[in-house]
Amino acid sequence: MSFPLPPGYFTCPPLSTIERDYLVGQAHRICADTARNALSMAKTPPTKIVEHLATKRRALLHHGNDIVDASLYGVTGSSQIQATQDEILSFFHLATREKVQTFASVVGQMVLDRATLYTLADQTRDIASPFYYAGVQWSAIACPLISKSLTLKRDTCFLEVLSSIEVEDPISGMQRKGIVRALHSVALDCCPSLRASHNLVRSALVRSGHVFLETDDVGVYDYFYTCIVADPGNVPRFVNLKIYQRIVGQMLNLDHHLALQRLPSRIAAAQPLPRFKDARPITYCEACDTKFKLFASKNHCYLCRQVVCSACITTYQLPTLNHHSMDLCTSCFCGNTRRKFGSTLFCQTEF
Repeated sequence: MSFPLPPGYFTCPPLSTIERDYLVGQAHRICADTARNALSMAKTPPTKIVEHLATKRRALLHHGNDIVDASLYGVTGSSQIQATQDEILSFFHLATREKVQTFASVVGQMVLDRATLYTLADQTRDIASPFYYAGVQWSAIACPLISKSLTLKRDTCFLEVLSSIEVEDPISGMQRKGIVRALHSVALDCCPSLRASHNLVRSALVRSGHVFLETDDVGVYDYFYTCIVADPGNVPRFVNLKIYQRIVGQMLNLDHHLALQRLPSRIAAAQPLPRFKDARPITYCEACDTKFKLFASKNHCYLCRQVVCSACITTYQLPTLNHHSMDLCTSCFCGNTRRKFGSTLFCQTEF
């Protein structure tokens, strides 16, 4: 059989009060445990560093074990992102097929099909709901980052929760507020294995997901993405970790996506702009403080009008205000000030 599945393929009887209360209790627990997984792994030394080609934002990738079942291992990415609470909630609330497609393209997944089995909470329908969203989902994916020789198309039945959170930072000991999108697989009789009918291998996510914690900079979050899979099969551990790294590394695409979404309004609000300054007397990049070499190109940022080096500028195609392409520095585009991290602290890995 092919995808998508016909409507009503899964016959899910109404939940009893006990069953619903159990799932809601699980939802509360996985929010806290996903955040704890992310923060505990992020304390370990990074094994790899990746950088987004456009935003220049970097993510540290950490290996670690699940806080509940130490036999399970995974990868957590840690970075920062410029975003609002509404932007994050809107992106992860996959209420329409179009939003699912957008989500899949950003995180690098090929979503074959997705179905909501039970909705437990949805603040867009009931403001008194305990979570922004909570539900039981079924999803089938074929991740294009993974070689076909290493895996089959997979599906999973999982509890998905999108909620505000307050968690203790293990480094500072302080309570921090933020947002979590937590995923944890569940077994339901109404969602049996589709191995025989659709050649799908059932996988299990464990206390995984995206965690955003507020920082002292308004509109900037510390961003973590944790991926832990139960029973990864006979694939060697080092191969699985490579796969998880590729999956988690896609977290940097979210910063780029949100920045592109807000770019037209930012450009419109900046009008009128002053004239470009004379670049000849500028000897250092005004974004990262790198000294210009003799024949290095000097670039003007369209928004801030500063003179920056080629590493701090990207050209964007945008049919706004009759400008079909414009050069923007990383600070104006996504809030990433490269001088904050230095230019030689990290090796660069492109993906």
